[in-house]
Amino acid sequence: MKKIFSLLTAVILMTTAFTGCSSKPKAKYNVLVDPDNAPYSERNGTEYRGLAIDILDAVAEESDFSVKYVSDMEKDDYSASISTLTDGSNGYDYTDYFYQQAIIFANSKSSDITAYEQLLHKTVGVMDNSLSQDFAFQIAPQYNINVEIYYDSNKLYRDAEKGKIDGMFDDELAVREKIKTGTKIKTFKNSEKANPLSFAVNKGENKQFVEDFNKGLKAINQDGTYGEILKKYTE
Repeated sequence: MKKIFSLLTAVILMTTAFTGCSSKPKAKYNVLVDPDNAPYSERNGTEYRGLAIDILDAVAEESDFSVKYVSDMEKDDYSASISTLTDGSNGYDYTDYFYQQAIIFANSKSSDITAYEQLLHKTVGVMDNSLSQDFAFQIAPQYNINVEIYYDSNKLYRDAEKGKIDGMFDDELAVREKIKTGTKIKTFKNSEKANPLSFAVNKGENKQFVEDFNKGLKAINQDGTYGEILKKYTE
């Protein structure tokens, strides 16, 4: 399979690599994951963990295929995993979506801003080339918000925590993970703009992976495994 370059944005959890199915009964798929995208995927020593990892591991066990998580340095061929909201279906075959990503507002715990209406002429930070950026620019005219673009998520969270910006938009699970691990920020609204996330392969290639994934995902939804995994990261 040729290597393709995806239109990666901050909403993309990972890039995936799939080896073609051989004559062996058990299919093997290489998966290139982002090692620093908690709580979706992160590396702990030589192992990977996170919501997307746990879901794929459970699906693989159910559908009887194996997964090897690899890094970009291993030079494996891969195709891209792009959210259906970002890319549509052009050039890719998608699995059923495995999670509905969402955006949420957060600001410093010391801030007295508790509604979008209080953001008049205030500055809100977002990561570059992300759905959060799209959403912020979408509502900016309505609330007269100044949108500041960040290229480093750690700096975005630090500035929000210290009140250097009046608030920020980011992925809901990422925000809640930061709060859980001690970042002094808070939220005041429910999440916005759900974004379906799926695995994707080059169009017309590796349809077996798509079929195996969809079958396994349906099974772990029915037996309660998916719910238990989701609870681990959302509560």
